[in-house]
Amino acid sequence: MPTRSRADAIPAGEILVSVTRRAVAFVIDLAMIGLPLLLGAVDMMRGGTELSASARDWLAIEAAVMTIAYHGLAVRWFGRTIGKAVMQCRVVRGDNGGRVGWSAAMIRGTILALAVARPELALPALAVMCGWAVFDPRQQGLHDRAAGTIVVLD
Repeated sequence: MPTRSRADAIPAGEILVSVTRRAVAFVIDLAMIGLPLLLGAVDMMRGGTELSASARDWLAIEAAVMTIAYHGLAVRWFGRTIGKAVMQCRVVRGDNGGRVGWSAAMIRGTILALAVARPELALPALAVMCGWAVFDPRQQGLHDRAAGTIVVLD
C-alpha cells in the first residue's frame, strides 16, 4: 500500500467522501442554481425560440454570480451546500479539518463560477475541474486544490 506524503495527509478523524457521492451532491447543487436560470431564460425568450446575445451574456453573468454566492456563502456559513447536506458531507480546510474561511470559500466558488460562465464550455470545464478528483490522492477537484479544502463525511 503506498504511503501518503505529508501534503496528502488527511486531518485526524476525517474520512474523505467518494467521488461518486461528491458527483451526486454536485448534480443537486447544479439543479439548485440551474433551475432559476432556466426559468429566467424561458422568461427572456418571451415566446421566441432563441435567446439574444445580450440575454445569453446576462445569463452567463447571473450564473457566475449565483454560483459564487451559492457555493461560497454556503461553504463559509454552513460548511456545505444543499447537495452536500443531502449527501451527508461537508467542506473543511485541508490542513486541519477546520471551518473554511472567507477567502478559501470565495476562491472555491469563483473557480466553480468560471467553469459554468459559458454554457457551451461548462460541461468540458466541469469535467476537467471535478474529474481531477478521480486521480487526486485527497480526492480534491481543482477548485478544492486552489482553496486548500477537502470534502469529508459528515
